[in-house]
Amino acid sequence: MSSASIKSMRVILAFSAIASAVGGETMTIDLTRPEARQRVYHFGENDILVLGYPVYGGRIPAILREVFQNLKGAETPAILAAVYGNRAYEDALVEGQDTLTENGFVVTAAGAFIGEHSYTEKVGTGRPDVEDLHAAADFGKQIAAKLNKDGPVPITVKGNRPYKDAMGPMPFRPVTTDACDNCGRCAEKCPVGIISKQDAKIVGNGCILCAACVKG
Repeated sequence: MSSASIKSMRVILAFSAIASAVGGETMTIDLTRPEARQRVYHFGENDILVLGYPVYGGRIPAILREVFQNLKGAETPAILAAVYGNRAYEDALVEGQDTLTENGFVVTAAGAFIGEHSYTEKVGTGRPDVEDLHAAADFGKQIAAKLNKDGPVPITVKGNRPYKDAMGPMPFRPVTTDACDNCGRCAEKCPVGIISKQDAKIVGNGCILCAACVKG
């Protein structure tokens, strides 16, 4: 298992710790797959949405903004968990809160978690670590206690309105070397679906530099 896979597992464990502490039956929806992002998801007042997402340049990634619009609530409690690469999360939480509130959710809790930077292992190395996972679990317990006591109550999160300018299109794309055996794993891992499943040397536009193709 690669270090990137371990990092991803740690992030998943952090979110799972939050969901487990809140309690009840859980269902995981993986929004990294293009087909999953095209659906509209409806949640009721008895559901609790725990939404984990990465931070790009202090904002919600452009690729996920339409996904946020496809999440529909009915006074549904929502918990935001943004992951950033140890620089700053800036407006990513308040942007998430605004979007979900417009769509019928009550953002009851929000937290920002450090993860290894997608561009380099030298930033946020080994994060989230054991202490981060414990913090996520404690965060979940506090949320559960709050919901049991007060129900879904809106909160104020750090951030600016208007939000900072979003990152523009990135002029990057993965380059396939002669070592490639065309196994298709990179195409399967690519969240924007720009790598050909028939020939990995064929790569379209739209790379978000997440490095899933080489780290996953």
